Amino acid sequence: MSRSPAKPRSRRPLAVGVALAAFACLSACGVTQPNGMTPANPPATTAGQSSGQWRGPLNLPSTYSIFLTIGETVVISSDQRLTGVDLSGPNAAWTIDGDWAPPVLGDATGLVVMIDRNLTVYDPRTGAVIGNAPMTPRPPQPGDSTPPTPESTTVTVNPGGTFSDGNPPSSTFTEPTAPQTPPVVWETLYWAGNGLVLTGNESDGTICVRTMTAPGTCLWTAPNMWTPAADFVGTSSYVMAGKWVNTARGVVDIETGKPAPFGADAGASPAGPVYYYGQTPDRLLRMTSPDQLRRTGPGTAQPWDATTDRPISPAVPADIVDADPPSPVFIATVNHADDANTVTAYSWASGQQLWTQDNLFQWNTVIGLSGNIYGSTTYSPSDHEQDLVLLDASTGQELARYPVPVTSPIPGSTVGNGKVYVGADSVFAYDNQTGAKQTLAVMPEQLTQASDFVATPTHLAMLSQTRNLWVLDL
Repeated sequence: MSRSPAKPRSRRPLAVGVALAAFACLSACGVTQPNGMTPANPPATTAGQSSGQWRGPLNLPSTYSIFLTIGETVVISSDQRLTGVDLSGPNAAWTIDGDWAPPVLGDATGLVVMIDRNLTVYDPRTGAVIGNAPMTPRPPQPGDSTPPTPESTTVTVNPGGTFSDGNPPSSTFTEPTAPQTPPVVWETLYWAGNGLVLTGNESDGTICVRTMTAPGTCLWTAPNMWTPAADFVGTSSYVMAGKWVNTARGVVDIETGKPAPFGADAGASPAGPVYYYGQTPDRLLRMTSPDQLRRTGPGTAQPWDATTDRPISPAVPADIVDADPPSPVFIATVNHADDANTVTAYSWASGQQLWTQDNLFQWNTVIGLSGNIYGSTTYSPSDHEQDLVLLDASTGQELARYPVPVTSPIPGSTVGNGKVYVGADSVFAYDNQTGAKQTLAVMPEQLTQASDFVATPTHLAMLSQTRNLWVLDL
């Protein structure tokens, strides 16, 4: 699945990746030597539900969200702690303590985190540190947000001595308060994978690619560019297919910084940004965005051939785009000023319009386009109801609908293994090509309306609203 928007609008934010820690603060951040992990093995119990094999709950104190899945390990956040849970247990394989900041990014080659203004790379299986470097601050710049400054401070002065009642005399006056300055801005983590890390430095407007094992040195730098997709899918939208990077002077190869075989026009233009987006080389889109101040209309999306540097099919109006390699279609969303939208499906090969509907809010669900299924949500202001809806992506025909009161979370949903999973009263799996439905297991009572829901090749992991982790064997 790949998504690329030109402006964000959401009633329910998507789970986004988060960030981690620094070699310089191993002891201060609570990471145990010598390998940087703190073993933790809370006991798991069998749920005793019918159908599938549920295991849990695994009790994790102050659990918030599942931020990242790497193989059979999920990274879960809590107050100043990240925990790597091995789903085959389930058991907490390692913990990383410290003042970490989002995002947390990575893959099997390394887990990249910012803690105490250091960039640290961990082995996602063990929690061992494999790379570390301090990030560079920049001084405050015009336009930075500044903390509010009170106009004055009341000061009470005791000149000494006492009155006859034993209380000291005092006088009160108003003292002007010195203006506060904006906080220092540090480098930002944009993307991590394939042994590489991409950061952005706002002080000089550059991006830098580093290796995970030696992140203190830039392999190359280039002028930064803002992609509208970054407001929606996060800063990872700078990188396409793990191979290419959008810069202000065109698309470049991520390993060398040299021009890619396509995308020389990426960067700012009189009409607004031009950038490229996609998760695989065979599903790239050339995106344009209108001037963000003039709001001259929707942007455009155009399927693009990276080998020939030519369009595959015509450009269509789009603010947000979904494109998934197993799917013959791509889905374009145009946002309207009244907070409504129009969703349209097009053939990837020909650009032919296949169907269109209004008010399908794709960004309220993690499904989007998966194979030949499009998962989104609807919302009715009149009856305050929202539904999770699954559509045949080629025809627009409705496959399933899960109504939920607006005061309740949307049913847990995720994609993986060629399926779309939905957790309601039971866990259902839909084949993402045929739409065939399979019931996997009855939901444990504690998991009704699961908050976070992720799939690995052999497990489904769900966090309950009480923030306990349950695992279903697939």
